[in-house]
Amino acid sequence: MKRIFICILVLLGCIGGPVIGLASKSNSDAGLATTPQVLTMGMALYTDATSQHETIAPLASYLENYLGLEIQIRFYHDYYGILNGLDHESVDIAILAPAIYSLIMDDPAVSLIAIPLEREKLFYHSIILTGKESTIIGISGLEGKKIGFVDKYSASGYLVPAAYLAEQGLLASGSRCYEPVFLGSHGKAVRALLEKKVDAVCTYDTFFDFAGHQLGEYKNLNIDSFRLLKLLPERVPADALVCRTVLGKGIAGKLQKALLDYRAVRSEKGSPLQKVIYNGFQTQPGDGYRDLRRRLDAMMGST
Repeated sequence: MKRIFICILVLLGCIGGPVIGLASKSNSDAGLATTPQVLTMGMALYTDATSQHETIAPLASYLENYLGLEIQIRFYHDYYGILNGLDHESVDIAILAPAIYSLIMDDPAVSLIAIPLEREKLFYHSIILTGKESTIIGISGLEGKKIGFVDKYSASGYLVPAAYLAEQGLLASGSRCYEPVFLGSHGKAVRALLEKKVDAVCTYDTFFDFAGHQLGEYKNLNIDSFRLLKLLPERVPADALVCRTVLGKGIAGKLQKALLDYRAVRSEKGSPLQKVIYNGFQTQPGDGYRDLRRRLDAMMGST
């Protein structure tokens, strides 16, 4: 277990910080002695908090009604905070980035409930964008430029595109280098490009759907609002919705049943779930996380 979390800390560039081990609290498979009356759902902040809350609150309300329990939404600026919350029982349900989930998927303290689908696919693609008026017309033009990334644990916003740039001979240091700028979220990264604080940015192909095609005063945004330098072919698996295993099979089973029923309820006329970015949920994850885990292990020199 400790190796998994050391890998996460390496990925986050946080060696020297505390090593957390979720498995230490995974000794209950039947459920808690007392069922909690309030559950906390943790999620990374992808865009501004107000907009993101509007797209997630109906989902929390739907799950509240299904479970008969209150669900509080808590946004985090990084996944280390969410993992720490899971470990210390201040987060009960979490939506994790694919890179983070792929590293903890074998931890018995965390149970996979479902895969949120923004579209009908279990994967998406990383993209590299520059401005419409930019003089950069190809990947080679990124040499010496500022590239906006999300953070060091974002598969689509850093890991996959950074590996691709390295294959093209472009690194963060050396003779052919670029200047990496970590902005903390997809929304902040794209906005930095709009404000010309960076020369290019890495995000994912369905981000503008998630952001509602708007970032602050910038409206009606889509991929065509920018120059697409590269759509990377690697399939990045979707986020994973998990819960603490210690909550028990009863709560986990109800959560999963609710998310399997979600699509039908969302399709009803006037359903508040239509405001939620997710079209549906799938409980079979496929091989995407295993494939991503192998790529991450290779990048970190693990076996």
